[in-house]
Amino acid sequence: MMGTETSQAEDSRYVRLLKQFGEAWNAGDIDELMSMMTDDCVYCASVGPEPGTTYVGWEAVREGFLAMLAFDSGGVSRAGRVFIAGSVGVSEWSYVFRAGPDTDFEVRGCDIFEFRSDRISRKDAFRKSFSGPEEDADGRES
Repeated sequence: MMGTETSQAEDSRYVRLLKQFGEAWNAGDIDELMSMMTDDCVYCASVGPEPGTTYVGWEAVREGFLAMLAFDSGGVSRAGRVFIAGSVGVSEWSYVFRAGPDTDFEVRGCDIFEFRSDRISRKDAFRKSFSGPEEDADGRES
């Protein structure tokens, strides 16, 4: 029974960490974000080559976070559900962007986090692709 209590306490701690991370991300607080990362952290962005740019090490991850915050700066962030499974967590999210005077579009995604020593050691982001407002579902212009 002791293992279950420890696991639940750890899950709760990681849920709080991810919620704190999400709040700092929405605020664009790079110092707060980096305070939650390990020194040897890795960030796999949801955009860029590879099909997402990978940043390795604290300084590189900081630059990657700044680049992604700038990339999504025109959208309104919406938090989603958070799940914890041992030393891995998943956080769902979306951004709503204005595409025209009466048109919005939403980009949805999730991040997979790995934890070590009460910090985040890896953030791997995934983003749903979509047709732009000028294209139909087959990718053809309307």
